[in-house]
Amino acid sequence: MRAPIPLSCPSVAMRLRSLNRSKAISLEICEKTATLELSGKRIKECETELKQERGELQNMRSGHSTVLMEVDRLKQELVDAARNRDEEYQANTK
Repeated sequence: MRAPIPLSCPSVAMRLRSLNRSKAISLEICEKTATLELSGKRIKECETELKQERGELQNMRSGHSTVLMEVDRLKQELVDAARNRDEEYQANTK
């Protein structure tokens, strides 16, 4: 049977430091992985929000184009009404 290696032995101390460093690195990797997973979830949430916003903007644009078409139609009616008024005035003043 072998005698236990004393903790004061340089090779044991190096192994312990190496083990502690490995544990610290492993913990850091786990923390960064968790952060990346949260970031990935947030990115997906943002993508969903952007898709919804895009849909709303497209609906608004469609509504705006309808309003603009109606404005153009009303402008044309005003122009036609002014022309008719002027023609009637010309006809009545002759």
